[in-house]
Amino acid sequence: MVENILSPAKVHYHPRAVAEILEEGHTLPVHFQIGLTNYCNHDCPWCSGRDYRGKHPQNIDVDKMRAFLAASSGHVKAVTFAGTGEPTLHPEFAACCAATMPMDLGIITNGAGLWRDSGNVRAVLERARLIRFSMNGATPESYAKYHWTGQLDFEHVIETIGRIVQGRDKTT
Repeated sequence: MVENILSPAKVHYHPRAVAEILEEGHTLPVHFQIGLTNYCNHDCPWCSGRDYRGKHPQNIDVDKMRAFLAASSGHVKAVTFAGTGEPTLHPEFAACCAATMPMDLGIITNGAGLWRDSGNVRAVLERARLIRFSMNGATPESYAKYHWTGQLDFEHVIETIGRIVQGRDKTT
């Protein structure tokens, strides 16, 4: 077992990829990070996408993503929704989650988009192997300051995390 995840010894967990590189000179990735949307309900000052977002709002086409992932199956083991915007705000977020089957799914979210949408919470519970909440503040005041959002979002995110933990505990 590799104790340091940054260790070059982790290459031993991917013998097929090593063989492909040796035989063909390249290999396909085992993980994709996909930005479902560039829309966001927060305005974090460090976000690399914040200037672009307002000028060119867009969502990924679910059918194209599904076709892309289907063509990648067999090589890609996991997908993470993160990046250019808040993934849970994609209008077809639950369908995006379902499209990742049978790959593992990770989601990086600010969590505020899950608060009112029980269908999206259900999709997270059914599909996500990992969910990481961006909590850049320990109080409603500091959270609002760092995320450039309202203080109430802090309470909503804490409540959402609790709902997901409860739902997870019921299914495991």
